[in-house]
Order: sequence, then structure tokens, then C-alpha cells
Amino acid sequence: MPGAKTHDAIALASSVVIAPISYMALAVRGDTPIEAAAGAGLLIGAHLIGSFWLSPDLDIDSAIDNRWGPLFWIWRPYMWAVPHRHRIFSHSGISGLLRIAYLYLIVCLMLITAMLLATWFGATPSWPAIRTLNEWVLGLIINHPREAGLIAIGIVLSDLIHTATDHVSTFSRRQLRAIGLRGRRR
Repeated sequence: MPGAKTHDAIALASSVVIAPISYMALAVRGDTPIEAAAGAGLLIGAHLIGSFWLSPDLDIDSAIDNRWGPLFWIWRPYMWAVPHRHRIFSHSGISGLLRIAYLYLIVCLMLITAMLLATWFGATPSWPAIRTLNEWVLGLIINHPREAGLIAIGIVLSDLIHTATDHVSTFSRRQLRAIGLRGRRR
């Protein structure tokens, strides 16, 4: 399985390939050049965020969760609950979207905790914060379905590329070991 630096390099290289393809696909679909460029930029941005901060390797203690800095602990429950390389929850096309849903849940739980603590200390909590977050997310999906779809596609692509890289690396190592060109793993 490649390390974080290899996955990062592949993510950057794949974004260079995906950018013109997504631009052309959006232009063929009927977008103006500015709309196609913005859509391609959004897709590439989501792909890079998915690759660098929402990687399938968040289910192990790795360089990826270290990128979250002091918020690395957000991913500990995910790490404990999701087996590494699980076909659905860790390394699949939709697992990146599941990680976004997990992150959304964590943010909601943090808001609820903050409001409960505020109540405990005698302050009046701002319960509408959770409603505002929900409205913002639903508003993005309902009012901007094209943009939400491009974000989802970018996240899914980052997941698929990462998973394909892992499978190619594992397959190659097994083949080299089978023909005796690489020592056995200890």
C-alpha cells in the first residue's frame, strides 16, 4: 500500500488530468466557458480536499489524520469503528461521502455539546445554530444541485483513485513476490 506522499503525488497528478476532462465535459453539456471553468475548479477542489483531508486512510493512524492538527481526535471514533480497507465504509466510491456525513454528524454533536455546556454555565444557548447548519447544507443541495453534484463527484473520484492505487500497489507486490523478485513480508 503506498504511503501518504505517494497518494498525495497521485492526487495532484490526477487533478491535472481531471481538470481538462471535466472542463470539456461541462462545455459539451452546454455550460459557458466561465461556468465550465468554475465547475471544473469546484470538482478539482473537492477532489483535492477528498484526497488530502478526507482520505480513505483516515481509518488508520496515519499522516492523513495528522493533517487535521489539533482536531485529529475527530477521526478517532471513525478509526475505531471502520475496519481498514473495508469495501463500503473505508475504500469505496461512496466512502468519501460517508466521511462527509460523519464529519457533519460530528459538527452537529459539537454544537449540541457547546450549547449544553452553555446552559450548564447559565448562558442562554443558541439552539438555532444547528438549524442554521442544517438549512445551509440542505440549501446547498436543493438550491445548487449542480455544484453539490460536482463536489460529490470530486470526493468520489478522490476515493476511487486512492483505492485503485492501493489495489494496483498490492497486486504488483504480490506478483513480484510470486516470481521471486521481492522478499517476503515479515
